[in-house]
Amino acid sequence: MHSTPDPDVPPPSPEKEPPPDNRPTPEHAPIEEPEPPKPAVKT
Repeated sequence: MHSTPDPDVPPPSPEKEPPPDNRPTPEHAPIEEPEPPKPAVKT
């Protein structure tokens, strides 16, 4: 079986990097988590 894996398209690794659409990981990239309220500085 001669299979040539595409360098641009690596094999899917659900165990290493789960899809963000299925389970959002706040530890990896907090996208759904709103940023902390910044102090409004008005001069």
